[in-house]
Amino acid sequence: MHQISQKIISLFKNSELTLPTSKILEGIETRYNELKVQAIEKNDLESKRKIAISHRRILHHLNKLVETEILNLEKYGKKGEKFFSLNIKDNEEIVEISPKYKKRVIISRPLNPLMPIEGYEQKEIVLKYEPATWIDRLNSIVVFSEKIEDIDIFYRLLIENLFPIVNDTIHLENFESVINRENPTNVLDKINDECVDYGKLLSVGINLSAIKNQGNFKEILELIARKKIDNINFIFGIGEEDLEKEEIKIVIDFFLRAGKLLYLKNKKIHEAPYFVGRAGPYCILNKDWQFAEELRKNLFCLGCSQSSVIVDVNKFYNEEGLNSDKFSRLIFNITKSMLFANSIQRRKTDEYFKGISVLNKKYEPEFLGLSRNYIRLWNFGLNEPGKDNELILNMINEAKKRADRFAVAEETIYKSCGMTTRFRMAFAPAFEKATNLSPKKYSKLSINNINDLSNKEIKSLIKFKESYSSIFNGGDECTFHYNGEFDSEKILTQIKHIISEYNLPLFNYSFEGVKGNTKLAQFIK
Repeated sequence: MHQISQKIISLFKNSELTLPTSKILEGIETRYNELKVQAIEKNDLESKRKIAISHRRILHHLNKLVETEILNLEKYGKKGEKFFSLNIKDNEEIVEISPKYKKRVIISRPLNPLMPIEGYEQKEIVLKYEPATWIDRLNSIVVFSEKIEDIDIFYRLLIENLFPIVNDTIHLENFESVINRENPTNVLDKINDECVDYGKLLSVGINLSAIKNQGNFKEILELIARKKIDNINFIFGIGEEDLEKEEIKIVIDFFLRAGKLLYLKNKKIHEAPYFVGRAGPYCILNKDWQFAEELRKNLFCLGCSQSSVIVDVNKFYNEEGLNSDKFSRLIFNITKSMLFANSIQRRKTDEYFKGISVLNKKYEPEFLGLSRNYIRLWNFGLNEPGKDNELILNMINEAKKRADRFAVAEETIYKSCGMTTRFRMAFAPAFEKATNLSPKKYSKLSINNINDLSNKEIKSLIKFKESYSSIFNGGDECTFHYNGEFDSEKILTQIKHIISEYNLPLFNYSFEGVKGNTKLAQFIK
């Protein structure tokens, strides 16, 4: 095997990685980054020529490895860049000995443990979120934005250190600290494009009361309004005092005119990070957040969710009926399966999440100090004709209690053996686009005006959602579909009512049914 091919394979020591051509080239060509800087900043033609030659050479070897079925061509990025992954099965190895360099290359894929949910997986009742990276990547992490010293440097760290270890979402908490110091608009624009290529979501948490640089903030809103920013979710933290300030009115105006989904977090109810990804909502518990003040001071980023399993409850009903005992057993078996995954992840943290050591430095072992494993439920039948809401909620709650008892017992065993291994479960709803799920029948919570929020039926729906949100300790959300007039003041009045009357930590306004002129050109001018 050619030396370059050997070097390429060595880059895939973590066999679940999907790498773009440029990243492979960086790992092979020692001068690639230097040439790239000269080509971009100095417009150096000789550097551009050398980069082109390097690209052609590396693609030759990559294509050879694809032909021999050692690598897979996974996809094409936004600009046509090729992405590759290692093509080996569980417990297989690639062994290559080079007589010239006396080097032995061994790349293997670990054997996935047998888990007591495979029968339900075959029926697509249980689905691992992103099964190819279920163990060796995290679902979500939280970055403490006040630790970001330079947004351009962070952009590079995000792509190189964080994207490779996350299969869903990266949340930037307290991003107003960056906005107040520098203008991140261009970098957010670039990150949105990178999210398309790498299949990630970015979440940006902004505390409205802490915004001091109105100019930078408005430029971000203008970017959201004029461009299709579909891979960044903005979560605006608000309290009752923020509803009287100008910032919330500006935000509503921009999102209304852009027809974007507006996420609002009620800070009074939930102080800790709360955000959404492709799989569903995520959060860190308030009690964990409050007790981890020292941890937050030391770390650049923190694991939020490790692995997720989605249960398509409607398919379970079709197979087993509304059987509480069988559902409880299923959730218990999922919890046991996640214990296996949790043990492997924590044992191999240095291998799977090595990019974190650059960011968290000596505090790397504490990176998973607040993380949990997620069981997500989809299409569980609340408020559907012929379904007993009380019976469904009791079934889910009893299954959750059993899972929590098991997790606490296992964590106690770890501690009694002198191990500080954390094993906690979180329950949350799944989003329909997370994977191949059954179609769901549901009624939209439509709002035309403030009177609708006092409507007996709508009040009952919201109160009912409040009643079962305690089961979803991993996060939940409520969507209000606004179908009223094009009037931001009226929407603000509704938001004030929701904040004061309901216990919803995260809710959003969808403006897809808005009446009136939503053209942005004149507004942005």
